[in-house]
Amino acid sequence: MKNKGVDVALATDLLVYGMSETSSSYDVAILVSGDNDFIPVIEKLKERRPEVKVEVAQFKNAVGDDMIRVTDEFYALDDCADKIGKLYQKSAV
Repeated sequence: MKNKGVDVALATDLLVYGMSETSSSYDVAILVSGDNDFIPVIEKLKERRPEVKVEVAQFKNAVGDDMIRVTDEFYALDDCADKIGKLYQKSAV
């Protein structure tokens, strides 16, 4: 249940700050999730502010084609997982 609370908070922030035209708004959101529950949020945001870009970073097996379709860019974490792991191991020493 805790994850749903995080999802709701993230979806709220995507909409509130993405639709805002103040200094607290953003031009690009990078969502590190493949959860299809975010698709309606992304679609609504792009409908209201098409200039805002939404990009997703996730492992290929954890994101659906529909999520990739609604985003402006998809970054497959599979392509850099080894590098991330090596950097983490270095910093832990």
